Amino acid sequence: MRTIKVIFSYDGTRYAGWQRQSRRAAVAGPGGIAPRFRTVQEEAEKALEKIVGHQVHLVGSGRTDAGVHAVAQPAHFTTTSTIPASRLLRALDHYLPEDIGVVDVREADRRFHARFSAKSKAYRYVIVPACEKSVFLERFAFAVKYPLSIALMRRAARCLVGRHDFSSFKASDRALRKSVTRIEKIGVYRRKGEDSLPFLKNEELIIVDIEASGFLRGMVRNIVGTLIDIGRGRLAPDAMQGILKRRDRRHAGFCAPARGLYLRSVRYA
Repeated sequence: MRTIKVIFSYDGTRYAGWQRQSRRAAVAGPGGIAPRFRTVQEEAEKALEKIVGHQVHLVGSGRTDAGVHAVAQPAHFTTTSTIPASRLLRALDHYLPEDIGVVDVREADRRFHARFSAKSKAYRYVIVPACEKSVFLERFAFAVKYPLSIALMRRAARCLVGRHDFSSFKASDRALRKSVTRIEKIGVYRRKGEDSLPFLKNEELIIVDIEASGFLRGMVRNIVGTLIDIGRGRLAPDAMQGILKRRDRRHAGFCAPARGLYLRSVRYA
């Protein structure tokens, strides 16, 4: 039995996230484009099964929510197939939908586990400040109509680094789950364009990068929403410390939309 590690990239717009869902969860997707039960995991498993000739269960490094994108989402599966990894990669490219790509396929140690072997994950959120609504940005960035202060956002973000109870920033329907995790680093900066998004090469962007040992559901988007409220002056930068200590989602800012969020990488060593 072989363990195969696959790194996927995907445009999450048409998907209900990474993780397979029951059909009972089906509702109209964003803009009526797709049923919400359609997931990246399901599409990738169907493609792999056509190649290796048996049922496949892909284990991802973690779930990404509906509409969230991935630059590099690692996953693994086990197989009795002897097809070389290089041929698996080419075959996957053929069978996968156009909005799911394959970055890498390789044989892994049998002890490798895409989720439990992970040491940290890095997410990026892309904001286009002082921008009117644009159909070209609608799927891949959050365009806001007002200018944002980078200095205030950076000042507010500093207190989030380290091990904390992040209850104030998790999805409100996850009240009973573990809320303590460690943010390794967080950066807020302005840049011209985005390397992984060529159509944004001429845009003035604000980037929020967060790396942590683990993330709560909705955590990054709720942190970003709070930073945006601080950057536009709706909340004082010193409010972030109080929000963190209160451990109550009602005190934090809004939840930033999924379209600006990307899983960038997962570290295993």
